[in-house]
Amino acid sequence: MSTLKFDPIDYARQLRSVGVSQDQADIQAQTIEKIISDIATSQDLVTKRDLVELKLELIKWMLGIGVAGIVSVAGILKYMIH
Repeated sequence: MSTLKFDPIDYARQLRSVGVSQDQADIQAQTIEKIISDIATSQDLVTKRDLVELKLELIKWMLGIGVAGIVSVAGILKYMIH
């Protein structure tokens, strides 16, 4: 899994270089660092494994529906022929 890389010191330095005050640059850098940290540790994110499991579950359901459809059609045909 790739990690988000954010250098708050470099970010604050860039803000200061374009005229943002020290206090504003520092608070912005701290806030962005916290947001990135919260996102990285969130349990609500979908992983690749979650997607693979969902895909397998959908395949099982589709195969089940397909088999049920074939059985239903076979039953109807058998009833119609006799």
